[in-house]
Amino acid sequence: GTATTATTAYDTAMGTLFGHVLPGSIFYICGFWNLVNTLRVLAAGAPFHHRFWYPIDLKFTQRPVEPILKMIMCVAGILIEMGHSARWSIHDTEGNFQNMNDFQHCTMYLSFLLASTVDLLASKNSKLAGLDGFCYFVGFAGEGFLFYFHLGGRPMVDAQIHLCLVVACVMCAITAVLARWKSSNPITSIAFALFFHAQWNLVHSCGFSIVPDRTRYSGY
Repeated sequence: GTATTATTAYDTAMGTLFGHVLPGSIFYICGFWNLVNTLRVLAAGAPFHHRFWYPIDLKFTQRPVEPILKMIMCVAGILIEMGHSARWSIHDTEGNFQNMNDFQHCTMYLSFLLASTVDLLASKNSKLAGLDGFCYFVGFAGEGFLFYFHLGGRPMVDAQIHLCLVVACVMCAITAVLARWKSSNPITSIAFALFFHAQWNLVHSCGFSIVPDRTRYSGY
């Protein structure tokens, strides 16, 4: 009926469950890895210095694996988000904006792709050290703006989840700067890792609030 059509149109406009599970899972992996390694360094009792990425000990390569994996995940997120060639157009044949949700999500991926690229370059060039904090600030601030402007026209529960996500993004942006500024202070680093990791649950919740009845979900 009319209600079903309206609900389906809302789900289509606001994305899908998979479209939220994908970035949420990336936040889970990256946030959990950062939190665990931050606590591991503190437990070892060695002099603490904040890092946005940690080395992965692999016998077959000495390259900075984590930044490369982050870059791959961001590129994969952009390609999956856009889905097919028709979505790469921001205007329809009449000049109206279209696929704005997809382009907004891709902007978020691009922001973190930039930060991960700086991580990779800084591992080879010490002159870029410190620029990573600014890039992560830009990434999380951009994500916060993205989700803030996602609030319009949403049901109350969905809007409240997005608002909590905006707060988490703001705190990530702030603690990213503080952690780089006070790099020897573990409190700011732990706070950054916790807010980073917390985002996965909120992003997943956004997806499930869009499709509360999973019997209606038929794929991305």
